[in-house]
Amino acid sequence: MIKPSCGLRVSVILTMKDEEKYISRCLESLLDQTLQDYEVIVVDDYSTDSSLKIVQKYQSTYSTKIRYLSLENPVHPPGPGYARNIASKQAKGDILVFLDADMYFAKDFLEQIVKPILTGEALGTHHGWEYVANSENPWVRCEGVKIRFAPSRSEKSFYRAILRDLFIEKGGFDYSWGYFDDRTLYKKIGVKAKIASEAICYHNSPDSLAEIFRIRRWRGETVFISLKTRSEFFWVLITTIALISEFMMPFLILITLFLPVLPFIIITSLSLLEFIYAVAKQNYLKENKGVLDVIKYRLIYIPIFRWVRAAGHIAGILTYIKTILKNSIK
Repeated sequence: MIKPSCGLRVSVILTMKDEEKYISRCLESLLDQTLQDYEVIVVDDYSTDSSLKIVQKYQSTYSTKIRYLSLENPVHPPGPGYARNIASKQAKGDILVFLDADMYFAKDFLEQIVKPILTGEALGTHHGWEYVANSENPWVRCEGVKIRFAPSRSEKSFYRAILRDLFIEKGGFDYSWGYFDDRTLYKKIGVKAKIASEAICYHNSPDSLAEIFRIRRWRGETVFISLKTRSEFFWVLITTIALISEFMMPFLILITLFLPVLPFIIITSLSLLEFIYAVAKQNYLKENKGVLDVIKYRLIYIPIFRWVRAAGHIAGILTYIKTILKNSIK
């Protein structure tokens, strides 16, 4: 059983970047928790919208519960790991809980996610259920999932909550991993997080083409850094080749129309067949809206969704290659 060293058991570290659509609901759900002895530290990672102003209003009303930090210069690698490391050094709680500003939470979420740590059952935990909060959005429907995570196993390699002293001792997250920096803590500790099966949260997925592109580019920039085995490398390589094919398909069609030589015809045909197969295979949330809805998604939304996602991934890979070449020249 953990005894609080400074009157607070839990410090919620909430990372935020341009989340004006979601931050209010996130904070409202955190302010309405069954757990009482906790603080919320909002870390603003150079937002360009009104997110910080919204947080400041909440902070002025709930000054004993909410604090905020502002990272004014975006010079660090993209990702929440850097922000979480900074905030952890100013946290007052014995347990750190890492959350995102585009999430909201069940009333007993904090109580449930820290319970195994407080009782000494675990060094850290991960939530049990994570629902997609905006599954009615047409672009989110293209992902085909309403439940992002379910407690089908007892452990996970990503920590949502962890003992603060252990986190500091291990040096926090390795933020050079970018999108995948949440995997690095398990590598340092060597113990997986226990699933707190009753901890329920809701997470908004990218809901615009610009956001889908940004997230996929971010993943592409660091996907090769996160690989552990040779089989993982080959799987990512095959996936990247397929995405390049999907991205190039409309350009290949144009080239073939103007230059209908056999090699281009063969390459374009293979690319088009791969794209048609991928679109046909793609699951999406049908919601029993009839034949016209199926046609709309199969012929419009899913092809655009897949092409933008492929474009983002390739942009990220190119950024990664550019960084390697730049560093090698130095």
